[in-house]
Amino acid sequence: MENAINLRRGRSQKIVNLKTTGFNEIFKHYNITDSIFYENLDYYNENPELMKRILDSVSARFEEMHKALELKKDENKDNDNDKNKKAA
Repeated sequence: MENAINLRRGRSQKIVNLKTTGFNEIFKHYNITDSIFYENLDYYNENPELMKRILDSVSARFEEMHKALELKKDENKDNDNDKNKKAA
């Protein structure tokens, strides 16, 4: 969740209640309650190696998403530059 917030922060999106909204969307998507979430969080906190593998995997996926967005942004900037050169 923190990585998602940082990613959005980097894209200048509003962060007002982003964390709460994000968690609520996750709960809705997976049809769970906050109690179930916290029970699972307790379980994984008691099994730190498993928690680390999961967090590493999630971080890696967010990093891939971030790189893809940066690449797309660079491609769009290059396309805009090409259009401006042709128009000139």
